[in-house]
Parts: sequence; structure tokens; C-alpha cells
Amino acid sequence: MKKKIITAAVTGSVYTPSMNPYIPIAPSEIADEVIRSHQAGASVAHIHVRDPSTGMPTSRIELFQEVVSRVKKQSDIVLCFTTGGAP
Repeated sequence: MKKKIITAAVTGSVYTPSMNPYIPIAPSEIADEVIRSHQAGASVAHIHVRDPSTGMPTSRIELFQEVVSRVKKQSDIVLCFTTGGAP
């Protein structure tokens, strides 16, 4: 059997709630989606974060830190962080 790597991109880079109301915004929501993706078979998660009050892409380090802290408590998924999509 050939091995496969499944990568989950749970927020996309530039999408906002006005484009899709199902995009996770808060760090806890993003972390929950990453954990669910891992449980469904993903081995890598590509992470962008959003400003919890506006839903807009941001590069705020504390939001990335909250996501990684929550995910690593429940999963060993590989996390790939990017600031692309944020001004």
C-alpha cells in the first residue's frame, strides 16, 4: 500500500466570514478544526489565523501561539504556519 500525506487547510488564506460563514475564526475554533482533521486522517495542517473580532487575516503571534498550544495538547499533527494572506 502506498502512503499518502493529507494536508488540511482549515481557513484558507484570504477568506473572511462574509465569503463563507463556516470559516473558523477564533484560535479555539481553528484548533478544533485542525484536531478534527487529524482525527479524520490528515497528517499536516496549514494554518492561517484570523483577528477574532473582525475575521480578517492577521499575523499576530499570540493567535498562532494559542492555536499551537491547543492543538499539541490533543494531537501530534504537523503544523505549517504562514502569514500569507495578511497585510
